[in-house]
Amino acid sequence: MMTTPFKQSLVGATQRIDRLIAGFSAFVVLASTLVLLVCLAINVFVRYFNDAGGLSWVGELSAFLFPWMIAGGIVLGVQRGAHIAVDVLTALLPERIRLVWAIAINLLVVATYSWLFHAVVGMMDIVAIEISPMLNLSASWAYAALAYAALGTAACSLFIALRVMVQGAAALPQPEPEESGL
Repeated sequence: MMTTPFKQSLVGATQRIDRLIAGFSAFVVLASTLVLLVCLAINVFVRYFNDAGGLSWVGELSAFLFPWMIAGGIVLGVQRGAHIAVDVLTALLPERIRLVWAIAINLLVVATYSWLFHAVVGMMDIVAIEISPMLNLSASWAYAALAYAALGTAACSLFIALRVMVQGAAALPQPEPEESGL
């Protein structure tokens, strides 16, 4: 498929931004998982040697980090085509219709998750006054993870749609066989 320099630069830009998003998301997943595992291990150790129980702040920390771990995974899943999708119908469609279908679905995801991002940001203002008793963190911190997942999903879906418009079916993310369920 021939592309103009503008289309090539558009595809290149979306790929570079996707790599940045993937890097940040992978960091979020790995860092939050590591911190959670270390804190839980320390808590088990403290409980073993302390009759009074474990560290109460570890439960709060889990409530703040777990949503970030999930949000990072969601964004990575979107980029890899491993999110919830109906592949059976898509596989039966002729290529031209399949491309239009893929573009339409991705643009619908962009619109839906953009709306979700806007709604979550509004919720963050509401819950900002709720402060955790042990860590003294605002509840909006956990909601920020949902905002990141929504914004990341919308952005990655937009990039997928743009690349499919320019490059065709080759731009559709192909999940690993174990992720596709087929």
